[in-house]
Amino acid sequence: MNKQIVKNLTTNILSIGLVMLINLITMPIITGALGMGAYSFVGIITNIVNCIAVITNALNSMVGRFYTLAYRESRSQDATEYISSAFAACLGLCALLLPLIFGAAFGLEHLIKIPEALVWDVKIAFVISCSAFLLSTISAVMSTGSYCKNRLDIMNLINIFANLIGAGLTFTLFLRFAPKIWYVGLVTFVQTAINLLLGYVSFKRLIPETKFSLRYFRGAKVKELLSAGFYSSVIMLGTTLMSQIDLLIGNRFLNEEIVGMYTVILFFPNTIKTIAAAISNSFSPTTLAIYAKSKLEGLREYSNKVVKYCGLILGWPISIMACMGVPFIGIWMGRDFTDYRWIVLASMLPLVANLAVLQLNVVNQAINKLKIPAVASVAAGVLNLALALVFTGWLGMGLWGIVIASVLSFSLRNFVFMPIYASVITKQRWFAYYKGILSPAVLSGLVCALGLAVELLWPVRTILPLVAVCAGLSAVYAAGALLALGREERAGILGFLQRGRGKEDL
Repeated sequence: MNKQIVKNLTTNILSIGLVMLINLITMPIITGALGMGAYSFVGIITNIVNCIAVITNALNSMVGRFYTLAYRESRSQDATEYISSAFAACLGLCALLLPLIFGAAFGLEHLIKIPEALVWDVKIAFVISCSAFLLSTISAVMSTGSYCKNRLDIMNLINIFANLIGAGLTFTLFLRFAPKIWYVGLVTFVQTAINLLLGYVSFKRLIPETKFSLRYFRGAKVKELLSAGFYSSVIMLGTTLMSQIDLLIGNRFLNEEIVGMYTVILFFPNTIKTIAAAISNSFSPTTLAIYAKSKLEGLREYSNKVVKYCGLILGWPISIMACMGVPFIGIWMGRDFTDYRWIVLASMLPLVANLAVLQLNVVNQAINKLKIPAVASVAAGVLNLALALVFTGWLGMGLWGIVIASVLSFSLRNFVFMPIYASVITKQRWFAYYKGILSPAVLSGLVCALGLAVELLWPVRTILPLVAVCAGLSAVYAAGALLALGREERAGILGFLQRGRGKEDL
């Protein structure tokens, strides 16, 4: 494992760990101030914003790939035109979407159910959150410099700084003023603005020769990005239908209190997904570089290792939260979530196999084989929407209907389709990637079962027993993870830990 990947991973973990810590501290404050029912609208608005993101994803999802390849191949003019064209197009798209967002806000109560007392609070929150999202589309272009230079640690440090500012603002707003739902959106807007400003500064420091200018805007470059990003956007549409409609369906068929409770539960799988994306992103620049240098031969070897390592890394928090999530939430929120024990388990444990394969999305992008994954993603998303409506609305299965639909569709897309398709386009046997998925999934299942047995026999209700049980489960998992690695892999990792540096890339 090379030094830069270690920096990327370490700062990713620090950044995400800080976000988790801030959320752990602020969420009880926010839910206590707003109430569980009102807090549900924070998650609902986030879901709506993520649905809107599908529109902009076609433009900026492939900027990193095209800019990085142009820069590494010394096509400086192309690199400048790609980044300037993407930047200008994002500005134009934001100008187009902003009035549409204001228009949608006025009729928001017709899209989602809002108690009369909260209508204007929710509408203001919607406008601010959408405005923050528009800023983030421009900020995504600015992160390309760090991506190209494989200096994701810089962007992670910027995120850490922005989150610290956001935490201070959250405390100030909710502890000193009358609580409002739109405070959460305002905090996000401030954090995004900081990311945008410092992202631009870091880009200019890392790659001063690249210029952002309307002079370098080329319609052909935008068309190329849109053409390549179209399928990536379609994939995102499918992912959105799988992961961002849960609370919207709940808003229609369940009461606000249950939706609020589920919003709290979703904090954990959503955090794990964020961690998984961050880990995958840490390896992504190297994946592109290996493909540019050695094409399929190097890509096959590297991606197989990354899938296994990602699975083992993610299996640790997933297995522990799957079995100890309810005691943790009870202590954290000061409310009994025992009735949601199996909901937490069903939402968490399948993520080991489903998220270990995220790096295969980068493999698809590197080879530029996105059409079939796009179709599969949309099919899974439509299946999730249909099943959620049938299970929850028609069959009256309540929250379980939403969870079962989500897990089933997500698993079909990630665990069944992605490994097989990636093995085909990299010219391997169809089960090649399952070798890396199997050991993390089995290990996580065993550790989770052990934790459930402990919790059912000796219920954990206070912080010290919870810490002790989690530490014990972590030790068991670490021992199992070392056994799951091959002899050379164990020797390499142990040697790296002893020396504080690595001699080999992953």
